[in-house]
Amino acid sequence: MTPINGGGIVSDVIEKIESEKDARRVLKEAFDGFPFTILKAEVAGDPAIAERDENAVTLNVQVRMTADRREYDKFSSRLIKALDSVPHKSETFTVTAREEGGMFVPESVVRNGIRSNGLTWRVSERATRSVPSIVVLKDQSEDHARTTWASYRIDGAIAPPLSELCERAVTVRLDFLDEGGEAVRSESIKLDSFWTQNDRHCAATFLYPASGRGTNYFGRASHSYQGYFVSPLFLGGSSPFDCRYTPTVTVNQRVSFPLSEAGRIKSVRCLVEKP
Repeated sequence: MTPINGGGIVSDVIEKIESEKDARRVLKEAFDGFPFTILKAEVAGDPAIAERDENAVTLNVQVRMTADRREYDKFSSRLIKALDSVPHKSETFTVTAREEGGMFVPESVVRNGIRSNGLTWRVSERATRSVPSIVVLKDQSEDHARTTWASYRIDGAIAPPLSELCERAVTVRLDFLDEGGEAVRSESIKLDSFWTQNDRHCAATFLYPASGRGTNYFGRASHSYQGYFVSPLFLGGSSPFDCRYTPTVTVNQRVSFPLSEAGRIKSVRCLVEKP
């Protein structure tokens, strides 16, 4: 007969479960408000008349999307502190890129002093569905061509619901105001991705699932991710490993008004709606 300490086994199981709950809570709290506190939206230039007739006018409004770097720095510091506090394996790597048609194309990656060429930003080869990686941008050059990232491999049992964050749509509201600052009309723009001028998808949430099989770029209907990139950049590409990026995206929005309504408009403001 072999003795078994059943009480000790139960205690170990309970301790592990509670530890996982605590770690999951810490990581979930680190993502609180993300990405809405980071995203900035502003009207770029003057709205232009796209169409008009005797009854109505359609304006074309350009909305420029960027990240608030100060808010991102506060968020990333909080996130890295949380990741450092839970069980993980980590590494740092640097990406050098060239600008091409408004997008930055990665040319080389230096990891552990070893340089590799090409466009592939591979997270750990051992990263799997059950051991995902969270890859956080730590620093970037002024021209955005050189970026430094910290990659954390964590147990899937403690990972926050990142696939749900990938599916979040960002809503931007345009308020067309009269002389007294009252809204004549409000128009909401719901965005889950952008198209760039080179027909590249870019995620609108600053969270990009960098790999996966049988998935689209933004995390729907999939459980096979290897990693998620978190940054103040809009990432996208022609394949899951082709992580091109841009710091700014401009979206065109058309809004139609009756002439009687359009005549009251004196200004327009742009806000990111927070859930």
